[in-house]
Amino acid sequence: REGESHVLSPNGHVISLQDLIIANPEAVMGEKITAFSQSLFGKPTWPIVSKKFDNLNPIPDHLHWTKWEVYDINSYDNPGVSASHYHTTAMGLYSFVTKEQFLACMKRFGKSEYNGIRHLAPHVMMQLDNGFVMPNGVLHSPTNLCTHELHVTMDEHFLAEDLTLDGRIGAADAFYACREQDYPKAHHEDWDYLVEKFDFQANQDPDFVLQNSRPAISAEEFKNQGVDAKWIVYGDFLGDQKCSILRLTVQPGGKTNFCPESPALFHTNGGSGRVGKLDVQYHHDMILGEVYPEIGFITQSALTNGGVEIENTGTEPLVLTFDFPQHAHSKTPGTVVQR
Repeated sequence: REGESHVLSPNGHVISLQDLIIANPEAVMGEKITAFSQSLFGKPTWPIVSKKFDNLNPIPDHLHWTKWEVYDINSYDNPGVSASHYHTTAMGLYSFVTKEQFLACMKRFGKSEYNGIRHLAPHVMMQLDNGFVMPNGVLHSPTNLCTHELHVTMDEHFLAEDLTLDGRIGAADAFYACREQDYPKAHHEDWDYLVEKFDFQANQDPDFVLQNSRPAISAEEFKNQGVDAKWIVYGDFLGDQKCSILRLTVQPGGKTNFCPESPALFHTNGGSGRVGKLDVQYHHDMILGEVYPEIGFITQSALTNGGVEIENTGTEPLVLTFDFPQHAHSKTPGTVVQR
């Protein structure tokens, strides 16, 4: 199930992270995140999904009525990919596309060789090692590069494309993941209703890429001798502080004390070392079903006790990527870089 995480106990037992949170939410997530998740979901739960998807082909063009996403497409997850690659993400619609053209495209769904939705969309070359935020309501067909993605703990979507490299999509299937509160079932396959509901302003924003790209910026508050830190996803969007991504690089022999404001989940992107008491190591060619010491969770209890010591015990840079949930910081990290 998407978003379900587990914890490995010292004696080798596998425990659901959610069960651990329910047992003592404030010790795991802290008072602020516990209260936020309670208000949003009616129960204490980690409020973001942190995942990596590595599809053979681009994902069908789609939108989320409510759900927003943030992306970290990095060179560690995509070894050998050139900075001048040709992997693109379709985003929104060209400014010249009219309501009538969009409606005609949707009415062709499943009735021709291809409804042609991505012919109406600008395709953006995704820059490695930078972040990007994707607001709800905007069409997108994510690249087939391996993508580290965070989003709110839910899923819903409308599929706008009827033919992909993976096969055909039927009109009924286009709406199967729409929630009733977002898009009533009575209007499934009602293309006129879809066009009236569609946010043309957001999808045809000429500054969309400028406003939503996140060039990596220095995270001075976490820098130390032998340690480099960069915010990959940062800043407010859609009116407030959403999740953020921090990448920490510790040189061989380097050591630092890490004590952010909020608990965080982390991925190991390179090298080997220690995070608190946990030995971590980046692995290639992992086998499904095996357990690898790559992903960890820093709890509120650890932060209350002064944080965790991070040490590079290997011969290559230790690269850790930390995923912070919504409202994790008293001051939103970074600012949108104007270019």
